[in-house]
Amino acid sequence: AAKSLNRSDPAGDRYSLAKALRLQGDARQRLSDNRGAREAWQMGLNALPQGVAQMPYETAERAMLLQRVGNAEEARKEMVMLGNMGFRGPGLKTR
Repeated sequence: AAKSLNRSDPAGDRYSLAKALRLQGDARQRLSDNRGAREAWQMGLNALPQGVAQMPYETAERAMLLQRVGNAEEARKEMVMLGNMGFRGPGLKTR
């Protein structure tokens, strides 16, 4: 996943990388490469920074990746938090 880095925002760079890997996984899944899709999604989840405040779109990214790797309970918690903040339908899907 090629991307341009913004050295002044390393956490933002990691979210951008995670999004690119999520999209790569989605594309692989559409091509029936389920193993490759799961690997890309897991790499995206692993790329997310830990212990930093998240913007709502970053929380949504994390929730989408959690859903895709099969961690429905953690994804649900993130979605509830977004819902409580007034956000709806940030591209999340249910399994």
